[in-house]
Amino acid sequence: MLKQLLAGAGHFLHGFSLIMKPKVRRFVIIPLSINIILFVGVTYFVLSNLGMWTEQLLPDWLDWLSWVLVPITSLVILVIAFFSFSIIGNLIASPFNGYLSAAVEAHLTGKPISEASYGSMLKEVGRSIANEIRKFLYFILWAIPVLILSFIPVLNLLALAITAWLLSLEYIDYPFANHSKNFATVRQQVGTHRAGALGFGGMVMFLTTIPLVNLFVMPTAVAGATSLYVKSLAGNSQSA
Repeated sequence: MLKQLLAGAGHFLHGFSLIMKPKVRRFVIIPLSINIILFVGVTYFVLSNLGMWTEQLLPDWLDWLSWVLVPITSLVILVIAFFSFSIIGNLIASPFNGYLSAAVEAHLTGKPISEASYGSMLKEVGRSIANEIRKFLYFILWAIPVLILSFIPVLNLLALAITAWLLSLEYIDYPFANHSKNFATVRQQVGTHRAGALGFGGMVMFLTTIPLVNLFVMPTAVAGATSLYVKSLAGNSQSA
């Protein structure tokens, strides 16, 4: 399991080099611009209120454990806040992320993307946004248990694991969607590589909380998720 977790995290890190490839770079500009605008605002807002929120969430009778609980609670708040806004960012950038994922897949497989493929992707902008909305509704269903768990010391670690899983689904969906696979199929196929998906989502979650680095998380995660799809999930997708 540890090997799969590390492999999943490695695919995300591979995304950093993938977005710099000559035939991929031009597809990064719009998602990166959206991410920069979004996260600059989010980072300022969250860091301005983080101390107050952490103090309000921790009960007085747990002051003796504050040296452990304050960092954990702060991390949970950061993860939930950035995850919520990254969903919005992905909703806005979803058609462009589809282009980016297709360009990365073409680079990894060596199969060129024809102009017809680009045109068909452009016509499916509405479908891309509709798919993001379906993902958003799925994430909302998980939001309540995640929020409840995040308020419970120790159990809030489980909230982090669930968030990592949701983040993996958010980004791995892009290469699947480019092959006309619906979100239900994505959940089923990714579930067969759960440890790898958790490793990937955990790395996304961790780097999302780091200012400046998080500006590059969206396009890097799309590229890394496409790498994970090509190397581990594409065969299952085609047989589904």
